[in-house]
Amino acid sequence: MEAALRETQVDGRLNGEEVVRVIIVDNNQAVRKQLSRALARTSEFQVLKEMPVSKSAASDVLSLRPELVLLEVKTGDSLGMEICEEISRLAPEISVVVLTSYTNEEEREKVLELGAQAYLLKSVPSNWLTHEIKRLVLNKA
Repeated sequence: MEAALRETQVDGRLNGEEVVRVIIVDNNQAVRKQLSRALARTSEFQVLKEMPVSKSAASDVLSLRPELVLLEVKTGDSLGMEICEEISRLAPEISVVVLTSYTNEEEREKVLELGAQAYLLKSVPSNWLTHEIKRLVLNKA
C-alpha cells in the first residue's frame, strides 16, 4: 500500500488515471482544509501537502514537484509574492494559481507578471474552482 502511494506521487497517476497533484499554501488552516475537501471530492486531484505561507514553502513545493500550487499572497508582507515568483522562475512547469478573499487589480497584475496562471476568488463554488484549475493545468501542458 505504501509503495503504491509513493508510486502515485512520483508518476501522477491514481489507479491508472491521470491526477493533478496539488499543494495548498494558505495561512488559514480552515481554508486549507476546505480546499482539500473540495479537491478530494473528485478523483482528478491529489493533495500532496497543505501548509501555511512560510519561508520554506517554495522549497517544499520544489522538492515535491506538484502540477499545481494553490497560493494565498495576502500575507501582510511580500512573502506570498516571493513564493509565487520563486516557483514560477525555478519550476515553470508547476502551475501557480493565486486564491484570494477579495480582488485587488494591482495585486492581480503583479502575480500574473510574476508567473501565476490565474488569480481566483476563494468564494467561487467549489465545483467551478475544481473545473477551472483542472482546465488551467491541462492547458499549460
